[in-house]
Amino acid sequence: MSIQLFVEKLNEDKSLGYTYNHSMMIENAKRIKVEGIENLNDCIGLVFSAGRYVGLICIDADNKIGMMFIDCKKDKNIASEAANRLFSSINHRHIFMKTFYSVTENYKRNYTLIELVKDNNFTPNIIAN
Repeated sequence: MSIQLFVEKLNEDKSLGYTYNHSMMIENAKRIKVEGIENLNDCIGLVFSAGRYVGLICIDADNKIGMMFIDCKKDKNIASEAANRLFSSINHRHIFMKTFYSVTENYKRNYTLIELVKDNNFTPNIIAN
């Protein structure tokens, strides 16, 4: 059974998903066990693996913080282009590529581990103590 991660924007082949919704980002992080992102300003540039996806916290051209998931489809050229577009820092590009290689190594096994789900009406689960 796949872990569902929520995004507001999802391309047709589900190789790219993005969200600006803070609650959605926190919920996604919990689902894939990425810790410490409650204050998103402290996490900009964070790169992580999520099944077949390279995930990251980034700022867009409008200076909005978002969470992005990219399936580079084991293509080094796609990964390199994404790293160059997303990061000005050589260090961040290196981390992105290192994560890409890690995802690629287990691509087939982890292909169905994560499912991106488009949800424009996201309501976080509230659990009472």
